[in-house]
Amino acid sequence: MIVIEVERADVQERTGTRDNGQPWKIRNQVVYAHLFDSETGSLKRYPTEVKLRLQDEQKPYQPGFYMLSPTSIYSDRYDALAVDAHLMPVEEAIKLAGLAVTQRVPKPDHAKTDKAA
Repeated sequence: MIVIEVERADVQERTGTRDNGQPWKIRNQVVYAHLFDSETGSLKRYPTEVKLRLQDEQKPYQPGFYMLSPTSIYSDRYDALAVDAHLMPVEEAIKLAGLAVTQRVPKPDHAKTDKAA
């Protein structure tokens, strides 16, 4: 689990030109990642400052709390698990995750579990 805190909607932009003459542009937004601490089983006490890459015309995220959108995680061209961070408000992410899990994960059969014990 990761919670992203956006304090400001400022965007840092860098531009340049490749050796072949093609222009390039990188747009980042500084955000704070509240990462999971496996030792305590909860979010770490202090967030980590990270840069979130934005697409060329993407509007910056507004101040607030977010989680990774399910569209952030995908299979890349080598069939490896990959992440390209897209954010959604916490409430929306929790609701969507709950729906997705209940659609794909079978409910435990307590009768079988109780008989095995």
